[in-house]
Amino acid sequence: MIGKRKKGGEKRREERKKWKRKKEIEIKKNGRENLTPKERKKEKNRGRRRRTLAQEKRQAKLEKKIGVKIAKLHPDAQIPQYQTPGSAGFDFVSVERVELKPGEWRGIATGLAIELPEGYELQVRPRSGLALKKGVSVLNSPGTIDSDYRGEIKVILINFGQTPVILEKGERIAQGVIAPVVQAQFGEVEVEELTPTQRGSGGFGSTGIK
Repeated sequence: MIGKRKKGGEKRREERKKWKRKKEIEIKKNGRENLTPKERKKEKNRGRRRRTLAQEKRQAKLEKKIGVKIAKLHPDAQIPQYQTPGSAGFDFVSVERVELKPGEWRGIATGLAIELPEGYELQVRPRSGLALKKGVSVLNSPGTIDSDYRGEIKVILINFGQTPVILEKGERIAQGVIAPVVQAQFGEVEVEELTPTQRGSGGFGSTGIK
């Protein structure tokens, strides 16, 4: 008897889902003119719920952003900006004109200092356009700026190309990505041997290349 009730309940739920899908298709095709007052009210409530969910998603996205204090140490320094709404990294701009010979590297000043919240780091990464067009990259990629560092941010760039490269003052030279950091506790669980695994100590291509 209980099994029959369950099957009957599942059948009714499936029928209701089919009816809802059919109604949604009719609304998209014919508009709201053919709806009864009760159906119009339901559709209006659904629209409100959709708008509320969209607003909640936007608010959650805003709440994910963290406040970062920034200081300009040079009059020509530029506050970092994200170029698009979906950008993971923001741009660093040079405050000096630099020439890099092939194979040469230098720390290039940005004229900025930042104060990150505890538990975060700033990763300094290469710009793909600069790497592709000029063969210039961040030497210690990704560079790390710790939350307790208060000095000027300098980007170590290297010219991997075969010709000299001139980086103009005001040119975007690298991108920064802020990421959460987890610190480990060492020494409290010191052991004589580690848990064995199938891989073991194999490294440096031990799993093959294909």
